[in-house]
Amino acid sequence: MSKSLILISCLFLTSSYAQVQEGQRYFSRHCKACHNLGSHIATTKTQKEWLAYLEDDADKLKHFHLSSEEAKESWGYFKGRYPKEEFIHLRDFLLEFSSDSGTLDVCG
Repeated sequence: MSKSLILISCLFLTSSYAQVQEGQRYFSRHCKACHNLGSHIATTKTQKEWLAYLEDDADKLKHFHLSSEEAKESWGYFKGRYPKEEFIHLRDFLLEFSSDSGTLDVCG
């Protein structure tokens, strides 16, 4: 294997890992107050289910929270405009720890 291919692979894996870590930080800032462990929440759905929840600017996720009295604390957040770039990292985090991802959270 050529050195350049190895370097490109390492850069891709590092970038992907950084996005997952950024998504975990995003979860901690915006979701942890109600959901506690992010990796546990992520395992409640498959990757396909998370993608369905998060498509169309996360309309299903917003609707779920905005229609629940239990989630009233989050209404201000979901009615506001959250940074799309940060939300992409949240998606990466949820997909990384989804029930069918094969990733185990050894720290959670």
